[in-house]
Amino acid sequence: VIVPNGISPESMINGDANAFLLRYPELANKTRLLFLHRVDPKKGLDMLAASFAWLRNRFANTHLIIAGPDPIGYWSTASRFFESKGCAGAVTYTGILTGQDKADALAAADIFVAPSYSEGFSMSVLEAMAAGLPSVITTGCNFPEAAEAKVALEVPIDPTAFAEALASLIEDLPAARAMGQRARTFIFQNYTWDQAARKTHEVYTAILNHQPMPYQSDMPVTETRELERRAV
Repeated sequence: VIVPNGISPESMINGDANAFLLRYPELANKTRLLFLHRVDPKKGLDMLAASFAWLRNRFANTHLIIAGPDPIGYWSTASRFFESKGCAGAVTYTGILTGQDKADALAAADIFVAPSYSEGFSMSVLEAMAAGLPSVITTGCNFPEAAEAKVALEVPIDPTAFAEALASLIEDLPAARAMGQRARTFIFQNYTWDQAARKTHEVYTAILNHQPMPYQSDMPVTETRELERRAV
């Protein structure tokens, strides 16, 4: 049985895009992509560098914001991925963002990117979608439900596929924004902590009443254990 994580709607702070752009003036008048994750090898920054370089050849006005903590000092390595691809000048690394600063970044972004190689269940993806951002995620994010509901683009762990998905959003930003608004509704309807609490209560009620278990995963046991391991 898998009950997914959730977000607290009441904790979602209204972001101020203009405040964020004042702090980072190089982002003004750009199509802004936001990576909001821990800076870590499994988050796919090497793949993102290749995708972003490809994208910049078609859309020179794009700019990538990389925000997140760097607990193992990986940014010094990751930054060289972008330098080697010739697109480092269009990348801004902010470091960790929390509270109002994070909300401002989400408000300023046009598209959210999650190029991860593996995730348990990404809270940053939930937060971005709850903020109304159109998102490109990999199959490594373990969120096929978003793709099935057509509220995010899910692609294989492949730089060309990732770049082409981003290009499809940039080519039609109004449609991308509409997808982002559908994503917001989808998250608030299905992935809040109230929903998680209700589902957990239903699971325990079924156990006590010797009833069939709700929310059973059709994932093989080995894959379920791997998902649990990644979430730790």
